[in-house]
Amino acid sequence: MAAALASSTFLGAAVVAPAQKAEAKKINTVVEARRTKSATPDSPFYGPDRVTFLGPFTDVPSYLTGEYPGDYGWDTVGLSADPETFAAYREIELMHARWAMLGTLGCFLPEALEKYSGINFGESVWFKAGGQIFQEGGLDYLGKPIPGARPVHHRHRLHPGSADGPG
Repeated sequence: MAAALASSTFLGAAVVAPAQKAEAKKINTVVEARRTKSATPDSPFYGPDRVTFLGPFTDVPSYLTGEYPGDYGWDTVGLSADPETFAAYREIELMHARWAMLGTLGCFLPEALEKYSGINFGESVWFKAGGQIFQEGGLDYLGKPIPGARPVHHRHRLHPGSADGPG
């Protein structure tokens, strides 16, 4: 823990403890500020010589420089050609990724809480939870009915393949 606190980064500059500076001078090494950047010069996933979508057969557009994670040189419809649009798409993708992580937690948490703490969710398995609308009373949220989530009766469902249709 002390080593982590002694050499941490803050806003891209390395913060080095005085004891480490003195030790670095004794060994004749150079202490320099580091940039907080995920790409390293010798990484096969960044830069112009990065791994590409089809290997040597990929015709990489000029605006894909290998600067961002996941840039394998493939943009068939030019979604990242405009830098402003690309920045907006990156923000949107990050937002959706965070929602997906919360959704994963929402799939796992009800099952774990029901199994280990005894909290009753009605149906805690995420892919079966939607079937609660067919139960008497429909869906509820913490004991209160959800407007519009009333039980679906048999006569209101579609009958695929029947000649008379629904009803």
